Order: sequence, then C-alpha cells, then structure tokens
Amino acid sequence: MTPRELSKVLAQQAGTVGTVFGREGTGLNNHELSLCDAIVTIPASKAYQTLNLSHAAAIIFYEPFNSESKNAEEGLATEHVRDTILRYLSYSMTLAGVEDYKRGLTNRAVKNVLGRSAIRRREANLLAGALRRISNAFHESRTSDGSISAGEQSAFR
Repeated sequence: MTPRELSKVLAQQAGTVGTVFGREGTGLNNHELSLCDAIVTIPASKAYQTLNLSHAAAIIFYEPFNSESKNAEEGLATEHVRDTILRYLSYSMTLAGVEDYKRGLTNRAVKNVLGRSAIRRREANLLAGALRRISNAFHESRTSDGSISAGEQSAFR
C-alpha cells in the first residue's frame, strides 16, 4: 500500500502499531516481510528507487498527521479473526491437495490483501464463517471416504 493508504488504515486502528523500516539499499528480506501484517512502499523514481531512512520515516509519519480521517462506524477486524481466515483458508487448501509452497504464497497474498483492505469486523467474520463452512465440507467429504488421516483431522480443529 502507499503511505496515504496506510494513514487511512491507521486512523481506524485501535491499540499499538509498530512500524518496521527496511535497509536503505535493499529494504526488508522475504522472511522479515512475512512477519509484517501490511507492507508499505513509498513511490520513488525508477532511476533511483531507494530513500534515505530519515526521509522515508518523515513521509510515513507525515501522512497520518496530514490526513483527515473519519471515525469508522464499525471497528476493524481483530488479528485473531484475520488469523482465523488464514487458518481456514490454509486448511481448505490442504484438504484440496494444494502443494505447501502454493499454500504459503496464497496465505502471504491473502495476508497482504487483508492488511491493505482495512477489513471490518463484520466482513471478516462473514469471510471466516464462509471459509469455515468450506473447510468443514472438505473435511466431511475426506473423512467419509477415509482419505484423511487422524493427524490431518485434528491439525486445524
């Protein structure tokens, strides 16, 4: 997301938010990125795409200060609900036979989308409920024909 989009998301957050900045030359590595809930990229010139850390911080911290944010009628989804969405998605993909690396890529993509979207509690609960039903349907179809092991049955319950 852009710094402006981040400021809109932060305006609707409750609690403490941490900000991680990457190295001036290389940014954050893939492992570091995987630990973040949302990723912000500051648009820069294609000829010289890196920014001095102090300039990047100034841009990131200026946006929330500068933005006029309206209070949301409904709060954002909690981390627990977002994690539940990812857990049911991953379990459904496991039951559907999706390879580990594709599950990882999909989970990262969905985590990024959830971070950018500022998903509301109601939306997230509806999505988690739908994914739970899909997971349960997959689970029931796999357990009824004996194609799922006991370990798989308890892995995501």
